Formats: sequence, C-alpha cells, structure tokens
Amino acid sequence: MIQAFKRSRTGSRLVMAAAIVISVVIWFRDRDYPVFIPIIASTLMLGIGYFSSRVVGNLLANMENTRYLGYLHMELDPPKFLSCYRDVPGQLKPGSEGEAVYRSYLADGYAAAGDFDTALELNSRKIPTGNIPLRGLYASNRCAYCLGKEDVTGAKEAIAELEEIIDASRLKNAELAKNLSQSLALLHRKQGGYGGAGKCLPAGPVPYPPVGDQKSACHDCPAGQ
Repeated sequence: MIQAFKRSRTGSRLVMAAAIVISVVIWFRDRDYPVFIPIIASTLMLGIGYFSSRVVGNLLANMENTRYLGYLHMELDPPKFLSCYRDVPGQLKPGSEGEAVYRSYLADGYAAAGDFDTALELNSRKIPTGNIPLRGLYASNRCAYCLGKEDVTGAKEAIAELEEIIDASRLKNAELAKNLSQSLALLHRKQGGYGGAGKCLPAGPVPYPPVGDQKSACHDCPAGQ
C-alpha cells in the first residue's frame, strides 16, 4: 500500500536513503578491518533499513488512508474525499487486492456524492477472483449502487451473486458467511422498501445521507429501511 500515497512513498524512500548513507559510512569506517567485516556490517544495515522503510511506509499509508476516509465517513464531505482520493487507486497495480480495496473506497465516495454511474463503473473493474471477502464486498456494494440509480434488475443480479458467494463460503469461512448474510438481509429490506431505497442506501454496512444533503442524516427513511 506504500505506493498509494505520496507521503508514504516519500517516507519510505527517505528511510532507505538514510540506511544507504549509513552503510557507506560503515564501509569506510571499517575498511581497515578484514573485508568480510564491512561487508557484513553494511549488508546488515541495508537489511535493517529496508525493513524499517517498509514499516514506516505502511504506517504512513494507513494514516493517510484513515485521514481521507474520515472526510467521507466522519465529516460527511464526499467532494473533499474525492478531491484527495480520486488518484489513489491508480498508484497501485491494476487488479491487485490493494488496488481493488482502495477502488471500493473511491466508489463509495462517488456513490455518497450521488454519482452512481461512476461508482458502478469502478465496481465493475477486475478484482482478484480468489478473494471471497472482496467479491462479497463488491457484490454488496453493486446492489446498493444499483438501488441508488433505481436499477432493480441490476440490484437483483447483484443480490443473486451475493447469495452464491455466501453459499460457497459457509463451510470454509462461517464468520464471513454470517457477515455477508447480514449485508444481504439489509439489502433485501432496501429492495423490499424500494420507495425509500434511493434516499438511504448502504455502502457496505454504512447508509449514505440523502443526495443533495450530504451533511444530514437519513432521518426521512421509512422505519426498518
């Protein structure tokens, strides 16, 4: 995830650069010793530097990701989130697990802003087929986005796919099947109360505020919706 954010990339590279400089200093400092000593010391320093750069980079990436998601879920400000996050998934390898996860966050941002077409376009791109939790997340979100744009057919197809994923995961991952079943039940309620579905939609487990009133709560949804 380090490559996703400028801050994490910069931090990781600075730590690695510092390790290289220290390794060079160690080499020159120990050059009067038998040659294997500076080699071992420099190699050890480079290994420590690489490990440290990965730790620092991932820590900074998680901090940046949390900060940006706060704009969407805490401040309820989709335009601010999109302005910061729009280019993040593109920094990662297309179709990778990391890119797919970050792309799902971006799709949620577009859905929260009322742009369900873009959300669905992002949702339709390739994801790792062997990652069952990720497939469940994408199917659940796709149903929510389809309901948002009043595409009942698309929502039914997404629900059918989600049901297949749940059935396939019952024996291998009961906890995942339970969580996805809860999402499925919520989506069925949204589908059943279709009249209010466009006003209060789940993106994963979290309902969005009504389009055009992103700062308010979904107080106008029918009970149970």
